[in-house]
Amino acid sequence: MRPKVIVNIGMPASGKNFGRTYAAEHDIVFFSTGDVVRSICKDRGLEPNSVNCTAISQELKAIGPSELTVRVRQKALDTGAEVVILEGMRSVPEIDLLREVFDVTVIAIVVGRGERLNRLMGRGRTDDDPSKFNTRDERELDYGVGDAIALADMYLHNAGTEEEGLTRYAALVEQVLGSR
Repeated sequence: MRPKVIVNIGMPASGKNFGRTYAAEHDIVFFSTGDVVRSICKDRGLEPNSVNCTAISQELKAIGPSELTVRVRQKALDTGAEVVILEGMRSVPEIDLLREVFDVTVIAIVVGRGERLNRLMGRGRTDDDPSKFNTRDERELDYGVGDAIALADMYLHNAGTEEEGLTRYAALVEQVLGSR
């Protein structure tokens, strides 16, 4: 049986990180493309800020448009886990790459721009820069995240408290895992 992978997609600060919380609470393997990029920055002695993370992402895309996904896919395969939650895929081809080896369900997490900007300003990550919010959104859309969101298997409208969003996310994941 192929491992089951749940892919969280969405725009920046939409709540994709629910997967990390859910995975930690349920002993499920979790990987984020953003974590991989930030780790590469640190390995090179760079601060994982928006400029450096963007440069690393573009460098990996120059190797191949799905290079980051290839790396995360291999990490997931190497675990031997039956269930993995992934975050950070940005395009339909990246998701198709995962579907080559996994039983994939895509959950699109969506929320309005104003709420995303408020969340981004409040979360305090070094690669978050509110002055570059629109540019970051445009970059994500250029990567193809809009198409991936449009073609998702499930949707979570995350316009409430974090607790409410996590509860709704858990219900979707349990629906997916119930079909194991």
